[in-house]
Amino acid sequence: MAALASKSKGKSWEFDPFDDGSTKIAVKLQRKQYGSFMRDYALQLKDFEDVLGENPGKTWDWELDPVCLRYMPYEEISLLQLIKSDNKILNKVLTVFTSLCCEIDTLKGEAEKRFYVPLLMYGERASGQPFQDGECQLQLGRMLPLLQDLSSFVSRVYIVVKRVVQQLGALYSPESSRGSLKKVMDGSGVHLQPVYEHLGTALTILLTLDLILAQARTLHEHWKLYKRMMITSVRGSAEKFGASEVKLQPLEKLLLKLEGDLLDRRIFVNCMIEQYDGEQLMVSVSQVLRDEMLFNIQNYFVYLEARLGEAHELDQRDKFVGLCCVVVLHYNIFKIADKRFVRALWDTYKKIPAVHIIGNIVWQPAVFLSHYLPGIDKYLDKKQKTGATASSKQWLTAKSQNLAREAQNWYLQISSWMISMESVSPAGDVQQEINHKTSLFVDGLKFAFGISHLLRTVANLHFSLGVPMTKTEVLAICKLLELLKVSTLIPVPPIAANLFIGMF
Repeated sequence: MAALASKSKGKSWEFDPFDDGSTKIAVKLQRKQYGSFMRDYALQLKDFEDVLGENPGKTWDWELDPVCLRYMPYEEISLLQLIKSDNKILNKVLTVFTSLCCEIDTLKGEAEKRFYVPLLMYGERASGQPFQDGECQLQLGRMLPLLQDLSSFVSRVYIVVKRVVQQLGALYSPESSRGSLKKVMDGSGVHLQPVYEHLGTALTILLTLDLILAQARTLHEHWKLYKRMMITSVRGSAEKFGASEVKLQPLEKLLLKLEGDLLDRRIFVNCMIEQYDGEQLMVSVSQVLRDEMLFNIQNYFVYLEARLGEAHELDQRDKFVGLCCVVVLHYNIFKIADKRFVRALWDTYKKIPAVHIIGNIVWQPAVFLSHYLPGIDKYLDKKQKTGATASSKQWLTAKSQNLAREAQNWYLQISSWMISMESVSPAGDVQQEINHKTSLFVDGLKFAFGISHLLRTVANLHFSLGVPMTKTEVLAICKLLELLKVSTLIPVPPIAANLFIGMF
């Protein structure tokens, strides 16, 4: 009895098993209301999608959108309208140097759009099949107009470089080296740093063309076949090919000129040995100009060297190539070099053993200085020479061992950056929000440049040194490539998206 009483007491809290169906009705009503809410919410999302389009941001999808509207800003005001001061002579000086800098920018754009890619891709075939008899000569014949334009382009770069040097000489040279040329103003204390940066850009154009043509083996082979055809076959039986002796002579002269100007790897050297002294101005004997150029070069080096290989580096290593070119130009004009500065310049191989130029072309600072700075050995000790020789392989070995770890670190940073870019900040100060988004955008550019530098340097050093990649390296490189492409999925303006895409 006691056990039964305890059991009935323990079950006294339970509900009556009687059910009138009200619970099922309530559950059914809630499900119906929830379904109605989801349908309305889906319709609202569909309306948002129709209004905003496929992409919530302003990023252009180059695969799905057939047309892209470019709205890059262009300056409609002329230089004469921009440069205004009370000093008319200063206006003229600034106009001259600004015009030369603008022309260098134009030449750089023309080289990138017209010459780099055709020269790099010459001889590449989609089928992968070898050339048949006569195809080599035909392909080179189609290339001759471009090579002729390239020769004229290189000559124009020579003229612009010479004009920059002579204008600097006219501004800084003393009266003793001017001849009958009068000094228009005193340039002491005025340092035109942007002019030297653009001068480095112009020289980099020549160096890049030299490096591209030096590695164009197919172009050189086809050139030999084409010359042999012209000399033996066509010249021996001109009437058979519908040509005359009068027309063949100018063509042969053109071929010899193109070969000497472009294919003998003297594009950069010819600019270095150019005669910069004029009848009215002796640039090479101007000590003032020599010291002024060296002062600007050293200041520019201090600025670049502090950023090379660092996390906040952007395009400093590309500008460093131009700086080294200006150093070589300074030495060839004045035949003198600063020992301490040359040693500091040489030691940059410890930070960047190589710089990717374009395609599969890699530029090494130590190799460049050894080739174009004669007598540099007397400025260096034995340790510096041996260290530079093995630096590329040592750097590549170290990077290969740690590449997977670096890829993981980049993955964490990019993931955090993506979350920050896509997050919606609460309503508040508009200016503060703009500053925050701008800071995030700049961080994204730094990340993109960092990954791009790492990828291009590692991949092209493997190619140039002939070192095979391991499976772990390939996986790490693919992961880094994926991280570099995520910027196209972030809702950023089209101009920003183009900047990220340019990192490839």
